[in-house]
Amino acid sequence: MKKNCFLYVVFFGTIIIGSAIYLFENHFSDLFFEEGKKIIVGEIEKEWKKDFSYVQNSSEKDSLRILVKEFVLLFEDLDDIMLESDKINNLAEDVSSSFEDSIITQDEIKLLSDLFLKVKNEKLKSN
Repeated sequence: MKKNCFLYVVFFGTIIIGSAIYLFENHFSDLFFEEGKKIIVGEIEKEWKKDFSYVQNSSEKDSLRILVKEFVLLFEDLDDIMLESDKINNLAEDVSSSFEDSIITQDEIKLLSDLFLKVKNEKLKSN
């Protein structure tokens, strides 16, 4: 390969790769993120009964499932999740602590709902 041809390949290859990365990060990441949310919500639906079979069936258990699905759907992009990661960890800890005694009470649902509403309101204020 001639030296001139090699330089053209490197130059144009860099421009093409840079353009592709820019387009993916700024325009197509939402497409993949939305599909990822659909997959996560689908997994919540499929695995909920199996993973939480030790928790007593009740309306509170169903309310918690719906609350977790709504929490997942609340986020619009990956940056949003990264900014709210501490609140996500708090919600996850509270959800897991509500499962410790295998009974979900109204008080636990109220606590989780309040935490969810707090995150949702802060998100709405930031937009």
